Amino acid sequence: MNTVNEERSKVNLDKAIGKRIMAERAACKLSRDDLAELLDFSVPHLAMIERGERGATAMTLKKLSAIFNVPIDSLFAGTFNMAPITSDDLEQSKKKLEILVAGLDVVEVDFLIHMAQGLIDLARYKTHESA
Repeated sequence: MNTVNEERSKVNLDKAIGKRIMAERAACKLSRDDLAELLDFSVPHLAMIERGERGATAMTLKKLSAIFNVPIDSLFAGTFNMAPITSDDLEQSKKKLEILVAGLDVVEVDFLIHMAQGLIDLARYKTHESA
């Protein structure tokens, strides 16, 4: 069951990722129409992702990183609050992760592990950079 704060965090994350997608699209000089075609999306669907009204799937983020020729974790840059977590938070996160990966195959789990490691590395780099 999602709490109000979890839902708010998801909305904020979707908006932050959407802004990064727009920025990368502009840097690559791609129109929204062009990128939608490359992703095999409708233009309105892509617009909703860029506005943060709809979350991008892991597969969409993987495709975007290839199209933009950037590491997948760069699409998350600056989107995480690095506040310390409690042991209760950690236990809740572990349970959510177990539920998330339960229905995935080995390739999907491997992809998630690599993506998570990239995010952890990025967070550590950003924390070290600001220290």
